[in-house]
Amino acid sequence: MTPSLAASFRLLFTGRRNLLVLGVLVLVTIFVLGSWLRLKQVSTDFVAARRAALAAETITTAPAYRWGQVLKLRLREGLLADDAFWRARRARGQASPPHRFLHDGWSWHEPWGVWSDGARARLAFAPVVPPVGDVRLSMQARGAVRAADRPQSVEVRVGDRPVGVVEFDRNNVMVPREVVVPGDLVRAAPILEVVFVVADPVVSYSLGRSADLRRLGIGIAELTLHDTAGDGPVVETDQDVVE
Repeated sequence: MTPSLAASFRLLFTGRRNLLVLGVLVLVTIFVLGSWLRLKQVSTDFVAARRAALAAETITTAPAYRWGQVLKLRLREGLLADDAFWRARRARGQASPPHRFLHDGWSWHEPWGVWSDGARARLAFAPVVPPVGDVRLSMQARGAVRAADRPQSVEVRVGDRPVGVVEFDRNNVMVPREVVVPGDLVRAAPILEVVFVVADPVVSYSLGRSADLRRLGIGIAELTLHDTAGDGPVVETDQDVVE
């Protein structure tokens, strides 16, 4: 320690007035830091509670859907994925974007599509007409894979009933995937609730890949439901991105 620095420390720690000032500074620092940590915890708890409430919510209404309608879940041109609008929604605990078919468990739209965020994500449809045959769920999707020897597995359910599993063995690579849903299961209820259950959500930050703190599982660019007996009239592609 240099003589001048040592002299400064001796001056600081001698005299009641200097000690009082130092004590006040320490207390103020502790108070500010404690307040920040408390606010951060409250915010985290609120977001977690909001997500839990959405996940527990029974879906009673859903947008109308015609068999063969193509849902493109990418970001609309002109919007930014990190726009303040999206960040504000997430800060309020609104884990899902304001999207007609996505329910809970989804992140924000990106130029290619949308990621699931967490261990479970739901979509909901109200078929305009019941299917005559089984329903084939086709999608262009990608998976968040932790390691080459640990493929990502995503179980697909209709309500509480498992109907299939899709797997991804390469990280963040878009591939076609499909699952066939028994028609009687779809005809049994007015709302078709599709649930993706992610076996191993991946946090890119914890793996040193990026600063992304989301718990990624399955990313979907396009999704279509087909009646295997015939979709009926051709419908326009739905550019299903928030207005």
